[in-house]
Amino acid sequence: MSVIAVTIVRPRDGKRAVVEDRVRRVGSIYERLGSEVKLSKIIAGPFAECITIQRRYADFTTATGTFKALGDDAEFAQLQEERDTDPAGDFVVVRDIIRTVHGDTKWGTHPVTHLRIYEMSRDKLADALAMFPEVEEITAPADVNVVGLMPITGDNMSSLTVAYQLKSVDHWAEVLDTIGTSEAFQALLARAGRLGAIRSSGVMVPL
Repeated sequence: MSVIAVTIVRPRDGKRAVVEDRVRRVGSIYERLGSEVKLSKIIAGPFAECITIQRRYADFTTATGTFKALGDDAEFAQLQEERDTDPAGDFVVVRDIIRTVHGDTKWGTHPVTHLRIYEMSRDKLADALAMFPEVEEITAPADVNVVGLMPITGDNMSSLTVAYQLKSVDHWAEVLDTIGTSEAFQALLARAGRLGAIRSSGVMVPL
């Protein structure tokens, strides 16, 4: 299991460069404090044009330890003061916590992620998790990394996210054109749809 903290920022008009600079700086602070960091741009879906900062930890104890250290960090405090004095973006998500329930992220080798978020009650979860090996069997020949994610905090706790991680945008397009439209994969999606309805879908690429 991994614990992931997610922040999403929407840049204001004319302020994208400022937001990207601040996101990179805060990412370096998190790395200095021991987080594994992934910075991304969202190119499709409800949060398109937003920027995300993801931080990965081995467990909740490590995650909360970093959160505490952040509160005492002088460089982070300076960055917050800059943000308060000269706002350049707006938080869509300040800090949501999720955990992996199947597989694990491969940000280094598979930096592009296609997320599919299902609205799903907890009594359907076991059946949904049982489908992940089938998803992997279908997508493995194309070298897709599949991760299951569940929320620990957030505005919708009745959800399950399937993250398809890919090596590049071209790789993503290739997988959509082949596996994504195949009968086997479409049949799998139909079965998943009987367990929960798709709430949203989006795509992230490296910043």
